[in-house]
Amino acid sequence: MWLAATGTRRAVLACMTALLGFTMLVEPAAGGTALTGGGLNSPGYYQNVPRPHCGAGSNPETGFQGEVPLANRAAGFQGFSCNLQLIGQSQGEGASWQNAWYGTCDYYDTADNQGQGPTHVGAQQHLGTVVLDVANPSHPTPTAYLASPAMLHPWEDLKVNQKRGLLAGQLESGTPFDVYSVKNDCAHPVLLASVPMPTTAQGHEGEWEPDGRTYWADSAGTSIHAIDVSDPTHPKYMFSWTAPDSASTHGMSFSTDGTRGYFVTTSITPAALASHPNGFVIADISDIQFRRPHPQVREVSHVYWSDGSEAQGTIPVTIGSRKYLMVWDELGSAGLAMQSGYAYSCASGLLPYGIPRIYDITDERHPVLVSKLTLQTNQPANCATTIPECSGQVIFCYDSHYCEVDTRVNTTALACGFFNSGIRVFDVRDPYHPKEIAYFNPPAQLTKDPQLWGSEHAHGDIGGSVINADWCTSQVRFYTAADGSHELWAQCQDNGMMVLKFTNGAYPLPASGTTPIALRDNPASVSVAARAAGSSPEGSSLPQTGGSVQLAIWALAAATAGLAVFRVCPR
Repeated sequence: MWLAATGTRRAVLACMTALLGFTMLVEPAAGGTALTGGGLNSPGYYQNVPRPHCGAGSNPETGFQGEVPLANRAAGFQGFSCNLQLIGQSQGEGASWQNAWYGTCDYYDTADNQGQGPTHVGAQQHLGTVVLDVANPSHPTPTAYLASPAMLHPWEDLKVNQKRGLLAGQLESGTPFDVYSVKNDCAHPVLLASVPMPTTAQGHEGEWEPDGRTYWADSAGTSIHAIDVSDPTHPKYMFSWTAPDSASTHGMSFSTDGTRGYFVTTSITPAALASHPNGFVIADISDIQFRRPHPQVREVSHVYWSDGSEAQGTIPVTIGSRKYLMVWDELGSAGLAMQSGYAYSCASGLLPYGIPRIYDITDERHPVLVSKLTLQTNQPANCATTIPECSGQVIFCYDSHYCEVDTRVNTTALACGFFNSGIRVFDVRDPYHPKEIAYFNPPAQLTKDPQLWGSEHAHGDIGGSVINADWCTSQVRFYTAADGSHELWAQCQDNGMMVLKFTNGAYPLPASGTTPIALRDNPASVSVAARAAGSSPEGSSLPQTGGSVQLAIWALAAATAGLAVFRVCPR
């Protein structure tokens, strides 16, 4: 495989650094031999997340888990559902990438398509970010359209800080940064500031630190910059940072105290993996949080993998007594290559589409992979069925894009938007064995294509797809309504904003104790022991105990097996 030639050199380098007091994680390269018993760290090992039991009122999938079969697409896809019911919707002119919320209000961006197309001058009637009053979930109602410079097209930068009630975003590939107050009247945001950032600090993807004093944005893959929003009427550029290994960057999240950043690094082609690795970095950002002079971002650890690309985002959580990081890719192992790339992925036995993953980060210097949330559509073995279904989708197909949890402390559920697979909800109380509990894949909007000029999927910068299945790309809100019912607020690009209600007792889930007792104290060593005993390799991982010499031995073993060393990090 394309990476195998560098495997031995990297392993030797890792071995030397281990002997000198460094630590590492190892993931096999494409086609590499798995460690004893196979295992989760092998890029070729994928075990399906169990399918949900769909109760009364559901319209279950007819093919693979997550699939929209060709026959359904050709006939006009009418949607699938399992334990989720649509109770309200505001389609408007379609939507772009992101969804945010505060109180009983929802905000989503649009594709900024006024005047696009040869015969559609001024086609999009309402530009910018849509504000919805969702106090009545059966009738989400537009109350405003934010058309300040950044809000015309904030892409994935559109975010709300819940503590301070601030809505912010930066223009896609542009410098304007806008801040609104939504605290006193969420349905009518008040513009506090619209200021330009340096030309080297443009927008694409962003996130608030929890205290609402700092907003971070990714400069379309080249660097990440921090903006001081202590005074939201006068935001100030603070600092830019380039990830280790000159990696491109994308989404991010932060610890509650604002001293740790969890940044993804991205690669969009197999050939780029060596120079622009795909994975995540845990970084000490205390200098920014405490406003120290001459701030620096200090790497704590990083993890890379070869069976996915264009890592999208992260969420730090606690489950039981342990800390975990939810992280997901928006593309499979071949990146942007699409049809030829799918062929590469499938022939290599690697993921053709992006998926979520869960890492144990209790020891933040040694993250441990504990599960890959793989749907049946993501399986390389099912490529012959799924690849033809992706024809006309331009870039994305059955990939994940954004995820959110019900709560970051004592997390029980993870909801993810997938491009053609809809909104999927997983029980993650046992992070080693997540299982699906509900999904909603909305109907295709083929007949409404002419009115969807706000849809990135139908008419956006990288859209123009055949819209025979929607792109569900936004963050998803878990919301408890006034009547005690449990809802999801989600946005899919052709269907707009939707309010979904859990049915059949699928959610809420009882808080867990939950990581199996045998795995709590040392998940790596327990999983290795389980493999040796001949049990399922689903929870397997490379041992993280025993010191540098043992790690060096593992590196040499990996090299002789044709594996690639993907991570070498100082203590």
